[in-house]
Amino acid sequence: MIETLLLLSVVAGVGGLLVQVYRWRQDVLYGPYIRREWYD
Repeated sequence: MIETLLLLSVVAGVGGLLVQVYRWRQDVLYGPYIRREWYD
């Protein structure tokens, strides 16, 4: 049971990291202007 929870947490962490890398890559490709519009 503990191994399953550990595996799930690792998978979730890796998935979150991939999402962050993808968003950072989008910012690099399209520039910070789109992000500024979204957050302001």
